Amino acid sequence: MVIKGTPTQGREQIYFRLRKDKLVSADFSGGRITGIGGIPLLGELEKTTKMVEGAAQAVIDRRIGRIKFTMPQLFLQRVLLICAGYEDGIDSNYHRYDPGILLALGLRLDNSDGLASQSTISVLETQRMNGSNCYRLARYLVDYYVSTKKKAPKRIVLDFDGSCFPAHGDQPGTAYRGYYETNMYFPLLVFDQDGWLISAILRPGNHAEAKITVSLLKRIVGRLRQNWPGIQVVLGADAGFMNPKVYEWCESNSVQYLIRLKVAGGGGGLNSDTKQYLKTAKRRFRKAFGEERFLGRDGQQKRNAFETQLKMLTKEERKEKLIEHRTRKIREFGAFYYQAGKGSKKWNKERRIIAVCDHTDTGPKTIFLVTNFEYDVPQRLYEDLYCQRGNAELFIRDLKALKATKLSCSNFSANQARLLYHALAYLMLHQLRLHLPSSMGRQSLKSMQEKFIRIAASIKESSRRVTIQWTSFWQWEKLVMYLARRLRLIPQAP
Repeated sequence: MVIKGTPTQGREQIYFRLRKDKLVSADFSGGRITGIGGIPLLGELEKTTKMVEGAAQAVIDRRIGRIKFTMPQLFLQRVLLICAGYEDGIDSNYHRYDPGILLALGLRLDNSDGLASQSTISVLETQRMNGSNCYRLARYLVDYYVSTKKKAPKRIVLDFDGSCFPAHGDQPGTAYRGYYETNMYFPLLVFDQDGWLISAILRPGNHAEAKITVSLLKRIVGRLRQNWPGIQVVLGADAGFMNPKVYEWCESNSVQYLIRLKVAGGGGGLNSDTKQYLKTAKRRFRKAFGEERFLGRDGQQKRNAFETQLKMLTKEERKEKLIEHRTRKIREFGAFYYQAGKGSKKWNKERRIIAVCDHTDTGPKTIFLVTNFEYDVPQRLYEDLYCQRGNAELFIRDLKALKATKLSCSNFSANQARLLYHALAYLMLHQLRLHLPSSMGRQSLKSMQEKFIRIAASIKESSRRVTIQWTSFWQWEKLVMYLARRLRLIPQAP
């Protein structure tokens, strides 16, 4: 039986058969409702930091005549949509009248023009953001980083890393890279030890990892020391950056470095001491644990059998076995001086090498680091400094969670601009994350989106006020209120 109801404001209604006791109907007359009701929090954060406004003012706007949207408005619209999980330019059309975005930009909810359309955003990326403006915006990221420090830091650790950004077509600059087995861009990303994104430079997919490292170091270190002349700067990087030009520049400019060294043949021939470290680790392992479990021709088969056995255990038994397995490791540290290379590629002098020699059930494993830390204890350098580089992988994961890999423009400069917009979105959410209590631990930016941005809300505007009404059943209500207090959005009790 079809039940006829009274349409709301002349709109066609949908009738569901989900309840036997009551009529269930639906239509699109709910008014100004948004699924990203937390976006005004970011708009309020921007009013305090003025980060995106500063970024927009750093570029040159050559538009003349009647301008409908200012450059800060366009930048903020693009960055806020990325923060909300809408990384494509076409999303500007889909959310052109979204009350959450309109409010965050300080616009009226009944604005008949709405936000900038996709075509306007495309013109911004492909024509306004040329190579020169991208360079200015990249320099601004460093300037803004310096401006956020209330007092001079004693030390800044710069983590340089390249990352695979798979291509979405035949964009200029993309190339096949055998290590990743894909056609890709290879951007160079620089973070500090706390996860602050200092620079994001788009590179062609076939660029060497160490290429442009020295020029970028000059720019960043020069800016840091312009503000803090006596600051200690440390460069941390993986084996892709083992380039004598990088070492020499750091040594000439009082920058300390700790870079992994890729050595053929396990590195046993680097120095006679290395063989002794490995022998000592092997002797200590056998004394503590007995013979290795997974050595010899059938070592891999034994390891596979061990892992198969683990899967058959209960959760508690499996956890106990894994802990026991992982503790079967002996580590020896050492340091020596070595001059690598041959002929024209030979280093200009001997440099200090840190050797980390492990012995486990699968046999010996050695890691080498080249450094100009002359007197620091090898164990401290490796565990307290180099191993912290693992955090850089988490920072890159956060950036990619914002869909920063969607560099699908047919213009290289436009793709560089997109990467920089994503860098600004990363920094906006990162700054929001810094307001959370330390007891929560480190929240991923994906988690920040889900907890604080993608909240269902009804937004109403009257002659006197605008009211945001979030869903009454939001599980993160207490955290949202905590953030509001940290952003000074809740009046303090007298």
